[in-house]
Amino acid sequence: MEMLLFFQCLLCVLFLFSAITKMFSLSSFNKTVQEIGIHKNWSMQLSILLVVFEILISFLILFDKTKTYTSFSICGLMLVFATISIRTINIKSEVKCSCFGSLSEEKLGIKTLVRILIITLLSLGLIVTDSKSGVEYAGFSEVANLFLFSVGLILIHLLLSAYTNFVSKLK
Repeated sequence: MEMLLFFQCLLCVLFLFSAITKMFSLSSFNKTVQEIGIHKNWSMQLSILLVVFEILISFLILFDKTKTYTSFSICGLMLVFATISIRTINIKSEVKCSCFGSLSEEKLGIKTLVRILIITLLSLGLIVTDSKSGVEYAGFSEVANLFLFSVGLILIHLLLSAYTNFVSKLK
């Protein structure tokens, strides 16, 4: 159960962090949505809708009663993101990822597909297990520790990403 709860907390923090950073750089995210081929008239609405969807996912993944449906929603969203990434790779277009708003300078590509695969596997892990897991079955300190650990992992990822971008610009 602890591993499943960790997956739930990690996905919650990941999607919440992603939504919040996109909200603070909505115009940049909107530009990315336009660059992947969404018409200018619809891009802002779609950008806002995606942010709201990510916020919903981040909360619904935490509870046992909603985790399966939410996990399927995450897998569907990852399928859309993977399709966009593969299309971008195939047409050799350089589109900013915007996974974490303006905090990340990465482009859509193979790294994006690897992250999508990891998120999909975490979601599938929640779908195929039959165990009850959710914040309603855990103690406050356990949930708080898992949330803090998840935040730490995401911050480490962002720092490593920024460092590798910095080093590549020095060359």
